[in-house]
Amino acid sequence: MSENCTICPFTQYWYIFVALAVLLWAGMKFMDSKKKTVIVENSSVITLTSQNFKDTISFGVVMVDFWASWCGPCRKQSAIINETVDELPSGVIIGKVNVDEEKALAEEFNISSIPSWLVFKDGEKISSMTGVQSKEQLIKIASASK
Repeated sequence: MSENCTICPFTQYWYIFVALAVLLWAGMKFMDSKKKTVIVENSSVITLTSQNFKDTISFGVVMVDFWASWCGPCRKQSAIINETVDELPSGVIIGKVNVDEEKALAEEFNISSIPSWLVFKDGEKISSMTGVQSKEQLIKIASASK
């Protein structure tokens, strides 16, 4: 730009404003990623990640709930899990996979709708179901899987 330009002098530095906006956006995304939405606070429910998934499902019966924080039915399912967990047969574990944070696990198991459940026994998938499951249904599935 020439020195005699009548355009606002800030337009010649537009890239600085774009860079600042990108940095601000990236900082906000980083801070959001550090926040963990915990819907189920029961100690018998395990948050599953790519790092602990294989080890967790390798022994016993593990019922895995694939969910997301923005999903209304998933929030309803979490309330049901809180009511159910104390009545499950001993040794049955409920694991929760947040599909937004663990996209690779969701893809590996072809999860296309949530909430979705997979039931594993000694590392092998023995059943699956989609949609909100009632307390009675969860107890029935857990008992049948033992």
